[in-house]
Amino acid sequence: MMSDIEKYLNQAIELELNISDLYLLFYSLFPQDSYFWWALSIEEKNHAALLKNLKQLYDVSHKVPDEINPQNIDEIESINKAIKSGFLAFKEHPERKKAFEYALSLEQSAGEAHYQKFAENENLPPLFEVFRQLNMDDKNHATRI
Repeated sequence: MMSDIEKYLNQAIELELNISDLYLLFYSLFPQDSYFWWALSIEEKNHAALLKNLKQLYDVSHKVPDEINPQNIDEIESINKAIKSGFLAFKEHPERKKAFEYALSLEQSAGEAHYQKFAENENLPPLFEVFRQLNMDDKNHATRI
């Protein structure tokens, strides 16, 4: 049976990949901002890859950083569902301003906020420090949007 931490990490990985896909859609819909959306999409994929590695580390060590909070599973699951419906809505009715507003709201959501907190923590145990180092340039999406 899957633990709450594993469920949380699975949902968090899905969240990063869903946001990446959404940003790829924005890349194709808004050519004037294509470089911006492309960069964010790649960074979201990097976040998903780091979380996958963190999940593998958890499978071996049964440890995760304190910022990984499985109490938000339902909220992250809801955000994942909303992104999928938002994706279809933007595909049918693309609006540049709304794309930025929606992206900002996603980046300020619980799942992304926890990821940001983890990515910025300078006091991680040595076991997890490598994740922070790998993510040095792939953060502050909300500020950049």
